[in-house]
Amino acid sequence: MFRKHMLVAILISCMVIVVSSCVSAAQPVPPSVPKEADPGFAGDWIGTLDIGMSIRIVFIIKLNPQAPSGYEGYCLSPDQSSAQFPISSIELDGTSLAISVASVDARYQGSFFGPDTITGKFLQGSVSLPLTLQRKEWKIAKRPQDPVAPFPYRDEEVTVPRGSFSLAGTLSLPDDTKLADATMRFPAVILISGSGLQNRDEEILNHRPFLVLADSLARKGIAVLRLDDRGTGESTGDPSMATTLDFAADTLAAVNYLKTRADIDPARIGLCGHSEGGLIAFILAAEHPSDIAFIVSMAGPGMKGDELLVLQGKLIAKAEGVPESEIQQNTDIQRKLLSIVKEHASDDNCTAMNEEARSLLASAGVATDAIESALAEINAPWMRWFVACDPAVYIAQLRCPVLALNGELDLQVPFEQNLKIIREQLTEAGNTRSLVRSYPGLNHLFQHAKTGSPSEYGSIEETIAEQVLLDIQDWIVRNAPGQAKKP
Repeated sequence: MFRKHMLVAILISCMVIVVSSCVSAAQPVPPSVPKEADPGFAGDWIGTLDIGMSIRIVFIIKLNPQAPSGYEGYCLSPDQSSAQFPISSIELDGTSLAISVASVDARYQGSFFGPDTITGKFLQGSVSLPLTLQRKEWKIAKRPQDPVAPFPYRDEEVTVPRGSFSLAGTLSLPDDTKLADATMRFPAVILISGSGLQNRDEEILNHRPFLVLADSLARKGIAVLRLDDRGTGESTGDPSMATTLDFAADTLAAVNYLKTRADIDPARIGLCGHSEGGLIAFILAAEHPSDIAFIVSMAGPGMKGDELLVLQGKLIAKAEGVPESEIQQNTDIQRKLLSIVKEHASDDNCTAMNEEARSLLASAGVATDAIESALAEINAPWMRWFVACDPAVYIAQLRCPVLALNGELDLQVPFEQNLKIIREQLTEAGNTRSLVRSYPGLNHLFQHAKTGSPSEYGSIEETIAEQVLLDIQDWIVRNAPGQAKKP
């Protein structure tokens, strides 16, 4: 249930290290005498975990006379995704309650204090955090930009072959009956998601940015392909050992698939990547220049991987109110940890890296469980590759038109440092067909925000600022000119 999304500011399993002071939350003071459990346990129970940012946990409980406890239900974490996880067991014993969600190795143990309050602990793996639940109606967040039928385009379910596995997705095709010449092929854009495993809509916190973006572009006569990441949704394949380069190869397979279609112009296939997806677009356009007609980078990184992760952690901790002295201490630890990873990034054997990292974290007083979680994270091929990556190497090779966008409240890929590098590299490369732009008041998801902290993402109704959608539409139309006839 705790997943990385789009270059999340800190190594998620290291959050106890980086923002350890934020993990403890004071337990509410209960009445002196607990009341018996309300027999009407059914309802919506909502609580908030504090892990340096607020994450809501919701249990939806319903009556079921056939169940051992008389109840059934499901759990969700709406600040991470809209996924619903079935409750595997509910145990009631007087004032005590135990809920198990086996599919995500999660449990909740608590005690009733009145009919509408439960205090206890949320446990997942080796993590145990205080969690108080309140019974109140759960309302699904409003997402007014989600497209509503009927649509002036059609969606086609497609499968992209990728060697031993396949990628499933949706191809949105404009209505060719409205074209002056129905024999013309469409320009196309492939949407590339950020880090962490995403579905084709890049769904996060009940937002579906790629669904909104695909709708916007298809209405302007641009075909849009969006795919479930490998091992996610309806796509197969094992993502556990994949690096950014592997995900880039997945996108290249999508490019090759579009080239086989009679309704797509093979000379006007472009890439639109968000966060790590922007980096993937840079990589592919640098290494396969004849295959990529243009790039849109939405908060794509220009900074080196290790430097970006350190800056992310510092800015997000500051936005969440972590004391400056603790931010500095945590930043120093993270910088040293990532330096160790970078030094050993190309090692086939991780023993030396793990020994140095373990020694560093132990000397800093990090708990044993947190050390083991951190070691698991830095041993992942994705992390080791990303920490050593320098996007500038790829950006300097770009010759196709590039639109690079960032929100000025982006704390995950901070606009000033990253756009500066992107602009400098494009200028040095003599790329005169590019535009670099920042947007005041917009965060990493290109929402209008107050602080830019990831903790705000789910509470904002807007999915993508309308001006950003319009700018992307207009730029692609201008930079994917020309028409090719269908064979």
